[in-house]
Amino acid sequence: MQPDNSMNKFKLFCGIDISKADIDVVYGTASSSHHVKLSNDVKGISKLLNILLQAEPDRSAILICCENTGALMDKLACVLKGEDM
Repeated sequence: MQPDNSMNKFKLFCGIDISKADIDVVYGTASSSHHVKLSNDVKGISKLLNILLQAEPDRSAILICCENTGALMDKLACVLKGEDM
């Protein structure tokens, strides 16, 4: 059986904790990570996109994970989907 190398295509990993007011983000590579807390609105989500795309311009090389918080994640999910992320 061959090992699963599907994760090798990702260069940047991003985990997001979502609350009504904020998105708490940790992003980075296997060797370094960064933390940022942004507002859960258009301004904060736009800043998150800029941060991620500066760190890794190839959108297909970014893996983004977040908890399913129902309506609290709607804005973020719609923007990420619209940006092919």
